[in-house]
Amino acid sequence: MAASGVNLHLRSYDNEGKQHTHGHHQLVLPLLGKLSLSVNKTEGAVERNRAAVIPSGRDHGYFATEVNQFLVADLPEALAPALDRLPFFVDLDPALLHYVQFLHSQLVNGAGSSHTEHQMLLLLIQLLQERHGDKLNLDRRVSAAKQFIDDNFQRKITAAELASVAHLSIRQLNELFRVQ
Repeated sequence: MAASGVNLHLRSYDNEGKQHTHGHHQLVLPLLGKLSLSVNKTEGAVERNRAAVIPSGRDHGYFATEVNQFLVADLPEALAPALDRLPFFVDLDPALLHYVQFLHSQLVNGAGSSHTEHQMLLLLIQLLQERHGDKLNLDRRVSAAKQFIDDNFQRKITAAELASVAHLSIRQLNELFRVQ
């Protein structure tokens, strides 16, 4: 990976079907063709308007039978800790598809520094989290606290109330929220 730990590159896949893991998150974004993927035994495909989010350390394999090309972003865990809580396969709306095409043109034309590439990927991560954040795989205790906040937003809520709803101490709840 690049010095910042972020690497954006073009990749084509064959029908080798290799299973592997790596120590960084990976986003696989569609440009051409279809890539069948298995991420932690969840089957899906990257094609047209569907991307893959492969969290660090997750077993995954691929298989492709047609000509293909994908934009692949390798991201250190520390840069995007919430990526491992997004669904493995996410739909890309028209705006995100345009942004993927923009990233592709920037890469192909060699426009921008590694800092610019880093910032562009941070924006992509933020956009994915905004669109798919409601599907985050949150701890059930955090989900209970979040639901309590949503149900009682009109009044003052104390940390003790939230901790009670989550069946945790205030310190444990703070730590769990920080991690999530």
